[in-house]
Amino acid sequence: SGQPRSAKAQRELSPEEQQELRRKINSRERKRMQDLNIAMDALREVMVPYVSSPSSASSSQSQNPGVAPGRRLSKISTLILARNYILLLGSSLQEMRRLLGELTMGMGINTGPVSRLLLTGGWPLISSPSHILL
Repeated sequence: SGQPRSAKAQRELSPEEQQELRRKINSRERKRMQDLNIAMDALREVMVPYVSSPSSASSSQSQNPGVAPGRRLSKISTLILARNYILLLGSSLQEMRRLLGELTMGMGINTGPVSRLLLTGGWPLISSPSHILL
């Protein structure tokens, strides 16, 4: 438990070994950050509010004053925007389900208990090829 695992751990690393170890650690960290940046860019690409803004296209700054032309959102700003966008999409979907439920009830369409459950907050249901319930 308190003993070193290898003979190498018992002795000091030479300056060359320290430099090589630092190089390997830096390389791993650089790769990790590159992967994170790729994932953040992919996230930015699918967020409509960001993609449709002029700043993301490296043009005018007028509609998005927090981001200079040609600059990306910071990682934390991207995550906050993505979270808010997901919450907005969820509430929009919930409202559409509610309105669709009211519409089908108002038209006197007899929806069974399963589709009524799906309209009030379950998953999308395709009841037939021509009928899609959100």
